[in-house]
Amino acid sequence: MDRQIVYPGAIPFDTDMLSAQRNSLVGLGWALHSILGAGTLVDGLACAPTSPASMEIQVGAGAIYSLENIDATAYGSLAADTSHQIVKQGIAPDPQTFTLTAPTTAGTSQVYLVEAAYQDQDIDAVVLPYYNAANPTQAFAGPNNSGTAQNTVRNGLCAIQVKAGVAATTGSETAPAVDTGWTALYTVTVAQGQTTIVAGNIAQVSGAPFVTEGLTEKVGGAGAGTSGHIAEWTGSGDLGDGGVLGALANLNIGAGLINDGAGNAAVGRVAQPTFAPVSAKAGYTLAPSTTYTQTVSFTPPANGWAIVLGFVNLTQELASASSVELVLNGGQIAGDVTPLPASLSAIVSVSAGEACTASIQYTTGPTLSGGSNSQAVTVFFIPEQ
Repeated sequence: MDRQIVYPGAIPFDTDMLSAQRNSLVGLGWALHSILGAGTLVDGLACAPTSPASMEIQVGAGAIYSLENIDATAYGSLAADTSHQIVKQGIAPDPQTFTLTAPTTAGTSQVYLVEAAYQDQDIDAVVLPYYNAANPTQAFAGPNNSGTAQNTVRNGLCAIQVKAGVAATTGSETAPAVDTGWTALYTVTVAQGQTTIVAGNIAQVSGAPFVTEGLTEKVGGAGAGTSGHIAEWTGSGDLGDGGVLGALANLNIGAGLINDGAGNAAVGRVAQPTFAPVSAKAGYTLAPSTTYTQTVSFTPPANGWAIVLGFVNLTQELASASSVELVLNGGQIAGDVTPLPASLSAIVSVSAGEACTASIQYTTGPTLSGGSNSQAVTVFFIPEQ
């Protein structure tokens, strides 16, 4: 984002302050573009009958996001900029009430269309104090002492209007066409003789671009409820036995990673990364002073995140000099575990599309006692919602 520079002792210009605000508008606009895209979206703006019911409807507070010229008209002493477009946020800070009328011809009905648009609106006109450049001690009221009021705020507005359709025989009534530059949100159908509007008269327009899922819902998907993860494979046998991570059909259900909102694993939204064969060591009596390793290689898809979980269950009495590590791409994630026997787990994030190798390593001490151990590498995949 561009920033203005001013200097001590220098006389600031009005364009310094105006440019700083325009720069902020442009920076915010491109941030919104990166997050929301260039298509028009609306948030809030719920439409409901009044209480008590009447022939009025109320459209709640909300916002519209729309691709617009930076400034379609001059902004103070800055010229209009219609060569560049940004995503602008228009706000309707308060509920708005609209009065509808029923058709008067018997057997007819009429459809009203509620539509929204982004608008720049210059408001808060006041007579500003000036000074006479030829005589700085003389105060002026308005430019050239004209007493003319001037707007002091350029308001980014979410404008709402209601457009009446043509009354027609009930059952054949149609909604009016949306106006150019406006976005259709709701239709409200009223019949001849109707004296109150109820919720059943109001319908959201098909395809109306309401924001139905915010960032908190995106993040909140990794929370309470049932979750799914790409199947873990824990083999038995010697190192290099060639076991392979299971397919999606073998999903193991765990806690709190992927939630479809209904307490079910989000299997339908999980794409399986490409996995290399896995080696495992399980149920074995260990040899003294020996390093055991299980390794899995994988590449997370570009539309999600992978989490690697390493687990080693050391049921044997190992020497205190033993160590347990989960290593990702050569970097140690977790280190010594004492006292033994013990279990170890560690979770690390992996960048999408990055080829990765995760290994569980542990080294036994010089003396051992009886028992066995197991180890596993589990790859969780959390898709973008």
